[in-house]
Amino acid sequence: MVTSRDSHSGWIKFSRAGHLIVVTTCRHLPVIGEQEEGNPRDLAPIRIEQVREAADLVVLRVPYQEIVDARLDGYSGGVRCLLLAGGEAMIATDLDHATLEHDEAAGRITLTLPPPRALSAQLDPDKTRVLDIARSGAWHLAIGGAGEDRVMKKAMEKAGRKLREAAGNPNHITAARHRAETVLTRVIEREGWKLTVRWTDRE
Repeated sequence: MVTSRDSHSGWIKFSRAGHLIVVTTCRHLPVIGEQEEGNPRDLAPIRIEQVREAADLVVLRVPYQEIVDARLDGYSGGVRCLLLAGGEAMIATDLDHATLEHDEAAGRITLTLPPPRALSAQLDPDKTRVLDIARSGAWHLAIGGAGEDRVMKKAMEKAGRKLREAAGNPNHITAARHRAETVLTRVIEREGWKLTVRWTDRE
C-alpha cells in the first residue's frame, strides 16, 4: 500500500491494489465572518466635532432660591428689606477645549476635559420678589422715600453674590463632572468604543 499526503488540502491518499482510498483529516477551516481572536473590530474614528455636539447635554442646571435680608442703617434708624430671591446657575464642561486620543488596539478613546465651571448665574425676575420693607427708629417719620430703593438694590446685589457662590459649590462641580462623564460615555459607546475621561485639573 502506498500512502501520500496533501499538506495544503488536508487529504490523505491510500493506494492499494489499484484502488484509491481518500480519507480527510480534521482541520479547522475558517468560518465566513469569523474574526481571529485578538484582532479588534473595525471601528470608525470618533471626530472631536461629535463630542462637541453634546455641549448642551453636559450642562448642569442648579436652581436657586433663598430669602435674603439687607439693611440700611442711619444715626436715628434705618430700613430693612426682606427679599425672596430665585434664579438658576448653569455649570458645564467647555467641550471646545476637549481633546481625544484613539487606541485602536484596545478599542478605547481617552477624552481629556477641562474642569466644569459656572457658565451663568442669574436671578429670575419672575421668581424674585420683595417680601417686606420696614423702617425702624426715626426713619418712620420720614416723608416720602427713606432709602427703600437703595435697600432693595442692596438686597438684589447680595442675592446675586450668593447665587454665584452657590454655582461654585464643590458638590455642584462634582455633579457636573458626573453628568459630563455619563453623557459622553453614552455618545462614545454608541459608536462601539470604550471611554476613559481625564480631567486637566486632576492629572
